[in-house]
Order: sequence, then C-alpha cells, then structure tokens
Amino acid sequence: KHDANDYSKWDDISDSDEEASEVKNDDLSVVERLSQAATNKSEGNDFFKAGENKKAADAYRAGATLLAEADKSKPGPSVGQQAEVDELALSLNLNLAMAEIKLEHWKPASVAATK
Repeated sequence: KHDANDYSKWDDISDSDEEASEVKNDDLSVVERLSQAATNKSEGNDFFKAGENKKAADAYRAGATLLAEADKSKPGPSVGQQAEVDELALSLNLNLAMAEIKLEHWKPASVAATK
C-alpha cells in the first residue's frame, strides 16, 4: 500500500530555480550585471503595475544587489559603465522604496530611498 503523504522520493531532486539563482554573482561581468539588473527592473515594474508589491520589491532588490557588487566583476566597470551602474542602481533603489512604502515597510523604504 502506498502512503499518499510519503514525499521521500523527492529528497534527491534539486530545485532548479534555486540552482539558477545560485549562479556565482562574482563571476558576472559588468555588462551581464547591467543586463540582469535591467531585466529585474522591468519585471519589478510589471509586478508593481499588477499590484504585486512584494514580488516587485524582490525584483528591484535583486537588481540593486547585483549592481551594488559591480566592483567585484573582473575587470571592474569602466567610467562609462560605472555611470550606467549608478543610474540604474538609483532607479532600482527608488522603485524598491516605493514598493516598500506600498507594503508599509517604512524602515526598508527609508533605507532604499537613501542609497
């Protein structure tokens, strides 16, 4: 007889979404960081427009985090790339602040707005 609640057969299966998010961010180039952060911003905007503020905040935060670590890229950002990083990071952080305000998360909103 099979137990419908026996999930042990799933123990050896890895979560592919988790693995994808575990790509070593230190290995990303500045161009890859900018591209992924722009995608995060676009996804965040879509979530925000749909009223899914938690998902929007998560997307904006992911993009901002990628850019905050742009100096870890080898080689580091050029002067022009740094200007792009700064501009996109500002936009992501302000969008994050607005999403946090909608969630009534006042402290995280304040932190994001002042980065």
